[in-house]
Formats: sequence, structure tokens, C-alpha cells
Amino acid sequence: MTINPERHRDHMTFLEAATARLQEENYQLKRTIKGLLSFVQFEIPPEIDLTIPEDREQSWTDLAKKLKALYIPICQIVEDLAKATQNSVGYDDIIRTVEYRYPGLYAGIGKDPHGTITARCRELRKEGFLITPLGEKGRFLPGPRLVKGERP
Repeated sequence: MTINPERHRDHMTFLEAATARLQEENYQLKRTIKGLLSFVQFEIPPEIDLTIPEDREQSWTDLAKKLKALYIPICQIVEDLAKATQNSVGYDDIIRTVEYRYPGLYAGIGKDPHGTITARCRELRKEGFLITPLGEKGRFLPGPRLVKGERP
């Protein structure tokens, strides 16, 4: 039996991606469980290790995926709040709503959730998913692409 190097490489790439996905999932689950344990008293069996490496570094691609994960929630929030209030939506409203509706996503943003969310709003405006009304710096309405039904 001969080994096809191309197939072997594809298989290794698949396994590396699956391993990375499972490691990230494991990390997120541990963080979530540890966070919940601060609110709820529950005994974890000793064979379950909830140790989270403190020096865990994220690659730029991991961080970029996490940041893009904010696009759809931000668009949904701007649509919902603009419709409910019949007014433009400010950064603070968006940040509070992300924190309330998506606590796991908010917790995973990092050290500067305010700066991260505001930067994503500006990116969405640049891509045409949000617009800023004239004279209302830091406030947003659904943009033409969002109104057409497109999603980031």
C-alpha cells in the first residue's frame, strides 16, 4: 500500500484544525463553568480539571474571528433599538446591549470591550451596514446593506 502525500497532508491539516477547535471549545467551557461557579455553589468532581492557562496567547486569526463574531449582534442591536426608539443608537446603548444579550461574547472580548465594540461599529459603517446621521457622531442607524437584508 502506498501513502499519498497529498492526502496525508490534507488529513493532517484537518486534524490540526479539529484539535485547535476542540482546544478553544475546552478553554471556553472551562471559563464559562468557572464564571458560573462564582454565582452558583456546585461541587465539581476532582477528576475534572478546570485549570485555565493564564499565559494563553491568542493568534491574530483567532482574535479576528472573535471580533468578526460581533458584527451580526451589533447589526441586530442597532436594528432593534433604532426600530424601538425611532432614533439613532449610540455606542453606550450598543455596548450595554451586547453585554446584556450576549454575556459570553462580551466576556470573551478581552481587556477593552468598549474600544473593541466601538471599532467594530466603525468597521460596519465603513462597509455600509451602518450609517451615522449627519451631525450625530458616535450614533448609528441601519445602513443600506442592512436594510436590503444583507448580513455581514
